[in-house]
Amino acid sequence: MRRADDYASRTMMKIEDEVSENKNSKAKLDGLCKRRCVAVLDFENYYPSYNMNLPEYREESRRWVSSQHPSWSPDQVEEEAMRTFNTSAREFFEVLLWVGRELRPLAKWGYYHYPYCHNYGPDGKQCQEAVKQYNDEMSWLYGASGALYPSIYIFRDSGWTPRSRRRNAQVKLWEALR
Repeated sequence: MRRADDYASRTMMKIEDEVSENKNSKAKLDGLCKRRCVAVLDFENYYPSYNMNLPEYREESRRWVSSQHPSWSPDQVEEEAMRTFNTSAREFFEVLLWVGRELRPLAKWGYYHYPYCHNYGPDGKQCQEAVKQYNDEMSWLYGASGALYPSIYIFRDSGWTPRSRRRNAQVKLWEALR
């Protein structure tokens, strides 16, 4: 059995080599995914939800709202920052899916790691309730996606037993099916 990371690395290297060797790389890229395939968009440090996002994104949103409405109270700024961030992020994530489907209509477009399931640790028996609620609020993303791509891999040197690794992947898949 091939290790997934080796296979993915070899596949990406092959595609990169073919594109770089080809003077007309656009034609080569246009040849990719003419049939059914998967298309996974990946944002490692950005979430399309204000509350789940990194503090620096929330702070920048508050700064922007404050600059637009200098007389507003901190509560008003927070509420508007959340609303505008969530609206903009949703539009951005939906547009990327739409553009992808226009370019590659046979691909199953979706976002890597969604739905989330923060059950880190070998004894993680279920997704955290707060994350389940977040996933419920993100139902628009799952409905707009052609497929779900939850993160189910565990690094080999994680120290987890095979049973713990299997259970962790199972719980994440259950959340995706919920």
